[in-house]
Amino acid sequence: MRETTLSSKYTGLLARFYDEDSRWHDYEAEAAWIRRECRHRMRAPRARLLDLCCGSGSHALVLARFGYRVTGIDLSPTMVRLAREKVPPRPRKEAPSFHRGSVLQIPKNLGPFDGAYLLGLSILVETIFDRVGVLARRVARVVAPGGFFLFDAHLGSSHPHTPPRGAATYRVDGIEGSLRISEVRRRADRTYHYDWALKRGRWALGLHAAERLKILRGSDLAAVVDGCLESGCWDHPRVLHPPQTKSGYRLVALVRKAAPICHGC
Repeated sequence: MRETTLSSKYTGLLARFYDEDSRWHDYEAEAAWIRRECRHRMRAPRARLLDLCCGSGSHALVLARFGYRVTGIDLSPTMVRLAREKVPPRPRKEAPSFHRGSVLQIPKNLGPFDGAYLLGLSILVETIFDRVGVLARRVARVVAPGGFFLFDAHLGSSHPHTPPRGAATYRVDGIEGSLRISEVRRRADRTYHYDWALKRGRWALGLHAAERLKILRGSDLAAVVDGCLESGCWDHPRVLHPPQTKSGYRLVALVRKAAPICHGC
């Protein structure tokens, strides 16, 4: 029997399925939220932005077309490579740059940025959600005073990505990837479990990937915001419900404090 390898979601071979699995995103609309925040907070026509958990770079590429200078960071080396491959050979505007790294250990030399954003519901990934205070401090040390931090979240179990009957199948270059999303309850805690399995023809490729996303209540989102504020780096929180999104969808915007720089960053 072939041994099954457990990998993080969208690492290695699974990265080739990322764009197929992300078609529920409207990248143009989501980039417009970031542009609106830039206009709200600053007048710099070429603001510098940090794309956290950038994936294959779709948000960054849209923003770059509007003249924003975007740097993306993602833990998966395969996703970083795919993002770089998407950059046109002769871009009309300044091309975004992509780097491998953890959002919990952002290199200080990447900044300063006018703003940072974490989209795709990445704040709900358990390894990030459980360390939101660390995330807030790490982002603050590369965002200039007066800059913003924008992230999205979803309340309740009507997840915008839940496929019909809990499963979806994609095919890329002759490889079939099956994604099953299930809701798991552990006492008062609820999470989505993402489980990928790949096969070529009738043969399983022996690779599975699992990931858990938190299912939030209103009090949970308030705790996330409080965790950011308790870092001592952020202020003026706003919780928004963007138009034409599902009822549980929320955007949270925070403003980087002018001083002092947060301790322990």
